[in-house]
Amino acid sequence: MRLDKPIGRPFMSRQAMNLPDPVIRDIRGPSGPDTAAAFGDRLTLTYWDLWCLLAAQLKFNGNLNALSDFLIHKRRTENFWSYHRRELVEDLMTLTEDLIGRLGRVAPVSEVLAKLPERLIKKESQKAIRNILEQEGSYPPSEPMLRSPRRVLTCEAYRGMWPGLPVDPTIFADRFAPLFVPPPKHGYFPKGQTFALSRRVEKRIARELADGEVAHPSAHRYAVVRAALTLFHEQHTWDDSYGAMGDLGKVWIEELLLGTPALIGSDPRFFLKDLFMFLVWENYGLSMPDQIAAYVHDKLSDKERVIVIEVLTLVRDRAEVGFMEYQAEEATRLLKAIAAPIGSEKKKGHLRLVGSASVIDTYQVKPV
Repeated sequence: MRLDKPIGRPFMSRQAMNLPDPVIRDIRGPSGPDTAAAFGDRLTLTYWDLWCLLAAQLKFNGNLNALSDFLIHKRRTENFWSYHRRELVEDLMTLTEDLIGRLGRVAPVSEVLAKLPERLIKKESQKAIRNILEQEGSYPPSEPMLRSPRRVLTCEAYRGMWPGLPVDPTIFADRFAPLFVPPPKHGYFPKGQTFALSRRVEKRIARELADGEVAHPSAHRYAVVRAALTLFHEQHTWDDSYGAMGDLGKVWIEELLLGTPALIGSDPRFFLKDLFMFLVWENYGLSMPDQIAAYVHDKLSDKERVIVIEVLTLVRDRAEVGFMEYQAEEATRLLKAIAAPIGSEKKKGHLRLVGSASVIDTYQVKPV
């Protein structure tokens, strides 16, 4: 790294004048998360940050709020044929909001850029247009971009509540993960190989479920199956034209729905958030709304049913804010299925949909 003299302007704000001279990392072919400039402990810019600032300066006269509005409008109105491009727009929306907060305590965009060497500005301006305004970038995300609603919600749905369960499924996910690694030749399991894959995975899971040397058998069984189902979604690298893996996944769902908070010894708020967030994200047809509704009506107490409704209501609202249409619709379908009379519930009428945004936090369930 080396210190470059900033390019000054005749009139700078007091905030910008208080910025220390930046340490520049003028890298050839940088990756997005690489550090581009560091202004002491006041401000550090990755190349993703720099490209956002340059895009805002080039198109919106340095207005990051206008860049944010541009990205939000694009996400709302454009039909994305590329999952990568859609996700990048969402990541950039989160990054831009983060930059607005960081720069608001330091200096305007134009004055931060004025402290950077002209050669860096010139070299990275075309990348700013391509990566930010046209969303053609293929670089790894920077840390703020990993906090997009889609990424946060998906991580939360797959593994977010595990540390609060009586048996953490992480240990089993680590054990089972190598089973799902596809052969290097193809990079995935062709349809002719999925029978062997399903048999291998089925035997390994069955062996773990049969382990009688555990302190909490029901919690152990839930953790094993829960880990397997998350890996089914995270590591879905097979052609399941013959349905072998899908059939196995349906068996795991049936096993999962044998568990209740009382049976596995879990706080209902942790258990039910873990279970129902995953069921909302389950998108391979392994579970059905009426199957889930029957579980709620037959196996859960009235208090636990209300918790389920609160979980699904909050998840639906968060998914809508995060542009996750499928998950928002799935949460709505489950709410409707749970509210419908089933069996003995017909005499009691519909279960009232009760919403309470204060009961379950965005990232952590409050204790009862």
